[in-house]
Amino acid sequence: MWHEYTLKSWAEYEECIFRFSRGKWIFRGQANSGWQLESSLYREFSKVKQLYKDIGMDAKIGYNRYEMKLLREFTSSYNLYSNHKLYEPESSEYKEIARYRLEAWSLMQHHGAPTRLIDWTFSPYVAAFFALDGATDDYCIYALNPQALKQVDDQRIESAQYDRSLAFSSDKTTPSFVRVFEPFSKSERIRRQQGLFLVPNRNNETLSTILESYNLSDGKIGGEGMYVAHKFVFPKRLILDSWDKLQQMNINHETIYAGLDGFSRSLKLKLLDHDFLTFSTSESST
Repeated sequence: MWHEYTLKSWAEYEECIFRFSRGKWIFRGQANSGWQLESSLYREFSKVKQLYKDIGMDAKIGYNRYEMKLLREFTSSYNLYSNHKLYEPESSEYKEIARYRLEAWSLMQHHGAPTRLIDWTFSPYVAAFFALDGATDDYCIYALNPQALKQVDDQRIESAQYDRSLAFSSDKTTPSFVRVFEPFSKSERIRRQQGLFLVPNRNNETLSTILESYNLSDGKIGGEGMYVAHKFVFPKRLILDSWDKLQQMNINHETIYAGLDGFSRSLKLKLLDHDFLTFSTSESST
């Protein structure tokens, strides 16, 4: 499905992304190249289903029902912990309900609740940061042209079906699709990370499965025309060099996350600095 390419160096990655028009491509980094592209909601449901199976319980997981329960639980109590004001729908139209859910899901995602939203970024370098953070094996960065997917959807889905499908999660008449979403009210973290979301209309499918509905073959729609989907695989031997290149661009935990949290997270990068470790070891032995 993806045009997959194993890189030989960081410089080769920069040569590749130089050809991408800014703002037309979005990127996602993952710390293991073998991981699926899936939402946190899908991942949590998978864990629960496996747990039930392991302990001998026969439980049917209703994705839509539980997703709505999580949404109601969050929206009923989030104001106890935050001054953030969620968007309120002005009518019962599909578009208004869809916008309300998307804004609520983005706030939930920001604070660690499982949602169907999947984090992406407009920056190939921010994507590299998230691919590297926690990587101990081959890692990867996905590059996607969402406008090309929209052109496919324009031929098979009426515009109103987008909102209807999100407003009523049980809608089974609309084909699988993904849409780009940028919150109207952005958090500081989203701005720092140049972030946005891909939103699948089906919460019980992985993003990889949904993208198959676009007939992608080797990164091209129908195997023809321009590339619209790349997967860059970095061998783990490039981890230290890649971190060094990002540090030179001042892309690290301090700039990706705000405040003391970002600074504290950044300290673990000292463990990748051989000179720092050597100095600390000799110092502690005296």
